[in-house]
Amino acid sequence: MVRRALRPSFSRNDQTRLMQALRDARHLALIRGESVGFGSEQHVASRDLKDAIDRFAQHIMGDSEYFWTPLHSTPENV
Repeated sequence: MVRRALRPSFSRNDQTRLMQALRDARHLALIRGESVGFGSEQHVASRDLKDAIDRFAQHIMGDSEYFWTPLHSTPENV
């Protein structure tokens, strides 16, 4: 009899790779959505994918804005 683990293992390295893949997928979905007609099926699907990735980040990292690109700041004394 072969014993199987009850759950597959998921290492810290796997977590890091997953989060990077989701960051890349979200970024590409945004670019794709902006490149097609607003309101088209592809635009809506791209938005839905982005929203799903943000919901996943909320569950995993506790922050739905985890993948959002931070706004650039400018030095105050320039």
